[in-house]
Amino acid sequence: MIPATEATTLAGSRKKRIVLTTLGSLGDLHPYIAIGRGLQARDHDVVIATSPCYRQKIEALGLGYRPMRPDSAWVNDADVMGRFMHIRWGLLRVGREWILPALRESYEDILSASEGADLLVSHPLAAYATRLVAEKTGTSWASTMPVPMGFFSVVAVAF
Repeated sequence: MIPATEATTLAGSRKKRIVLTTLGSLGDLHPYIAIGRGLQARDHDVVIATSPCYRQKIEALGLGYRPMRPDSAWVNDADVMGRFMHIRWGLLRVGREWILPALRESYEDILSASEGADLLVSHPLAAYATRLVAEKTGTSWASTMPVPMGFFSVVAVAF
């Protein structure tokens, strides 16, 4: 395996500014922290745009942080978590009650965070606004699917 610094040099690429956008629980955040740290080890400028409740965690790891609404502070509220994690209606509630009502604010936050970015990388919950920002600015965009709940089977639909 080629060390990260050699790989960057061999590829002849300049340092890139990469903005990762994610929302949700720590299970949604942690894969992007891992990606961000890997990119940072390859000498890229990495910013994670996410909920304000995670600012301290991200900055403590030496990664760039930009706030993105809506906030995920509800993950500590058992009643809200129960509604959003409901096996049948949870994902619909997340979209209708949390993501879509804040779409304009998410877009504005991502647009601000993406200034000078070479690449935007989005979590599925942040993909709506991130894609719009990528189209508006002409910035390259990659959508990800780090969670298995995004892949449905005939068995899951039968519930």
